[in-house]
Amino acid sequence: MSFEPRDPDWAARTRESHDAQYLMRHLGMNLARAAPGEVDVEMEWDQRICESGGGLHGGTITAGMDTACASAAGSLLAPNDTLLTAELKTSFLRHAVGQRFRFEGRVIKPGRTLLFTEGKCWAITGTDERLVATMTATMAVIPRGRA
Repeated sequence: MSFEPRDPDWAARTRESHDAQYLMRHLGMNLARAAPGEVDVEMEWDQRICESGGGLHGGTITAGMDTACASAAGSLLAPNDTLLTAELKTSFLRHAVGQRFRFEGRVIKPGRTLLFTEGKCWAITGTDERLVATMTATMAVIPRGRA
């Protein structure tokens, strides 16, 4: 799907928003790709944020997909708007083991007050990519000054 951003500076705003989040820096998550309505966030495997079985912790996976989905939705906002996650559901498909991870966020349907998104988490080892989790998330538009 192709979307038309409402803010001519959407790319800079998307990057600034991602870079301003301490949690993303703390987890080592970097904005890898952005297009209107689409964002990919990537990170290297890190033992410090794994669960006891050695896979990436579910909270880390959820945070990565939520951020990718929110950033994808944010890329379509008007300059004076912001957003909050209103609802999300994460499904874990397999143990999240890999050298690095990619979190994809895609807008499925933009709206004036709600944007519907889907997220995916991929575990990557060499050229092998395995889908480890999916997400559906609804983002609520908040006009500036009302958050």
